[in-house]
Amino acid sequence: MRWSSWASPSQRCARSFSLSLHRHVPALRLVADVRLSLPRSQVKWSEDGQTLFIGGIDNDVHAFSLTSHAISYSLRAHGDTVTSLALSPNSSQLLSCAMDSTLHLWTVQPFAPTVNAANPALHPRLVRSFYGAPAGFEQLLRKASFSRHVTPEGQTGTMVAAGGADRALTVWDATTGEIRYKVRGLSLSRSLFRLADRAHPAASSPALPSRGEAHEC
Repeated sequence: MRWSSWASPSQRCARSFSLSLHRHVPALRLVADVRLSLPRSQVKWSEDGQTLFIGGIDNDVHAFSLTSHAISYSLRAHGDTVTSLALSPNSSQLLSCAMDSTLHLWTVQPFAPTVNAANPALHPRLVRSFYGAPAGFEQLLRKASFSRHVTPEGQTGTMVAAGGADRALTVWDATTGEIRYKVRGLSLSRSLFRLADRAHPAASSPALPSRGEAHEC
């Protein structure tokens, strides 16, 4: 039986902070019960349906395996509650956003390095960190996203973005961590964004040939 053949798995969080996973076809049936010591704030399924990524107020992201029914590994780098999780278009990387005003990019491939080549002191799965989008009193609305447009080289997910308390949508280069540009003048209540599937000339940044169009979600 292939877990990836499930039809839209659902999850519900109880007062005891347990996460119940159900299969919808042919009938609703409990298949796993994840016991957590703290409330969860975000969940994200892997593309193959084998792993559930769970972010919580413990500031970590936990990868729960539906094969072993246990936490496979935990991603630790944030200093505050995780507010959003997003998979890269090729499903090999996970983007986490938190109240600590940082975004972290992780590799979630099955066979990840055991030591971080760039800095052995960092988590071995940590690829890159992004700074420059401050969190504010509306922190629970912070959501990060990958770009979906296709570059001339055929690549997707080359940029990441998040809204901040500075009333701007900050867009970073996913391969370098540098800020590409900011879309300013946004209302403080508009902290959820996505990058559109299409690209257009960047009028405010002549150095950039194209950029994803920012929209509110």
